[in-house]
Amino acid sequence: MILVLLLFSTFLNAEEWIEVTYVYDGDTIRLMDGRRVRLIGINAPETRHEDRKKGNYQEEEPFAEDAKQYLNNKLIHQKVSLELDHKTKDHYRRILAYVFLPDGTMINEKMVEQGLAYCMSVNPNTRYEKQFVKTQQIAMDAGKGIWKRITKTSSQTYIGNKKSRRFHSPDCPFNKHSNPKKSVFFDRIWDCFYNGYAPCKKCVVMP
Repeated sequence: MILVLLLFSTFLNAEEWIEVTYVYDGDTIRLMDGRRVRLIGINAPETRHEDRKKGNYQEEEPFAEDAKQYLNNKLIHQKVSLELDHKTKDHYRRILAYVFLPDGTMINEKMVEQGLAYCMSVNPNTRYEKQFVKTQQIAMDAGKGIWKRITKTSSQTYIGNKKSRRFHSPDCPFNKHSNPKKSVFFDRIWDCFYNGYAPCKKCVVMP
């Protein structure tokens, strides 16, 4: 019965088609009715924006404008449907969703495929995690987008958390209380991404 209800809920989500009127960046859009949607399971390079906590502006990351423009070309004035996962909103009150075009294209995965976003799973919304990681590996092997900047050689060790799927530098404060049984070590930042781990924004900055 639970499985039937989940499938029915997904079906209902996919039945609503609504136009995209604005693209904020490579992973956030606005719909015609004013709702903001965050594409889940991925993270695109940040555009230049105000950091209210620090009272300054965060500089634009490499490929941020490419990601935004690609999403703009794909979605602006197009009708999309939303597929929700377990958690439906974030602390910014944005809808968390997988975004689909009428031809069945999932935009979240398309951004990863083009190398314009990387996998970033956030529990409990992990429905397509394995699928996204496989797509990312193909994009990495092909050297698409952001992967042109990630070197395959490194002398830096990174520590991955199996539960959160984040990786950290050894001196990151989040490592102090982590469970060693949930840790995995990588010799290259390339290997972190290739295995589906996303960077901790407190200690690791995308190159």
